[in-house]
Amino acid sequence: MKILILHIKDLSHDFSIFRETAKSFPNTYETHEAFLKEDAKKIGSTPTHRFYFDKNQLKKPNVITTVKQYLQREKFNVVIAHRYRAINILAQAAKDLPILKIGVFHGLNNISFFKRRFLHTHTQDFHFVCVSQAVKNYIVANKLPKERCYVIYNAVNIKAMRAKQFSRLQAREKLKLDASDFVYGMVGRMSTQKGYEYLIPAFHQFCVTHPQTKLCIVGDGRKSIQHKIEKYIQKHNLQNNIFLKGYISNAYRYMRAFDTLILPSTSEGFGLVLLEAMCAHTPIIASNAGGIPEVLESNVSIFEKKSTRALYDAMVKNFAMHPNNPAVQDIHLQKFDIQKHYENYNSLVNSLFKNQ
Repeated sequence: MKILILHIKDLSHDFSIFRETAKSFPNTYETHEAFLKEDAKKIGSTPTHRFYFDKNQLKKPNVITTVKQYLQREKFNVVIAHRYRAINILAQAAKDLPILKIGVFHGLNNISFFKRRFLHTHTQDFHFVCVSQAVKNYIVANKLPKERCYVIYNAVNIKAMRAKQFSRLQAREKLKLDASDFVYGMVGRMSTQKGYEYLIPAFHQFCVTHPQTKLCIVGDGRKSIQHKIEKYIQKHNLQNNIFLKGYISNAYRYMRAFDTLILPSTSEGFGLVLLEAMCAHTPIIASNAGGIPEVLESNVSIFEKKSTRALYDAMVKNFAMHPNNPAVQDIHLQKFDIQKHYENYNSLVNSLFKNQ
């Protein structure tokens, strides 16, 4: 069997879940990766093709022709496309080709009217993998056939990730955080879906009565959100309590710097950062958005999304108890071990290929 994993672009991460798919299949299969945008590193012995399309080129018809010629030349039996844009291109390029087509959805609330119409019209021969039951429910609600949608959870290589995570002292030194402070951490791009509009005022309210606490934010994104946060910090004189560290490559390595990780998302397909925190045995408080409750082991850590008050109350409870049970985290984390991810993908592809 010859399998292609189709991506839009590579992600600068030691354990990119997008690239882990390529490791799911036995050596008796021939597995390739292709990237539509930018350059990509080769992983292991996996053959890697790079198209080098830029953002504007991806919208032009010749992209479909180029990808179709590649698919015809390589004669793939199976193509797995991550995210909508790659699914869109695959659906057009592989039309009428004898290929098992699988699209992978990672997020929520991102299918517009036009995307939905395209999916209904052009993906009737597709199967879909969703990274959580919440994502599957969303996809099915958009009228894609339930019987062609499957849940395969995101996962991490627990042992390898832990080996690369910095110690608490190392991580704090690198982030320039005081070793004696109680530090809440937030790791995520600056977008409306990540819930910064609730996090910042909730933490402000909390540190009025707990001035020794700090909030360390790792991530960049929309400049408008960053500027709004910076203005809030300046207006309320929080320069000594809230630290914006910007984008840091492989941020999972710094998880032990935090006494607690906060994920206040308003929409979240899965929340891979939660697994990264569990690998570091870092306590977590997170909203109940999307797939987050499927990832966390109990509702003790979960608060109502889009509520500054609920987040504040969760911080008060967390600070008072500072609950953490590494043994319980380890047991729960096994559900998201990368070997299970590999087995699930391998089993699904074999079953679909056999029965097509």
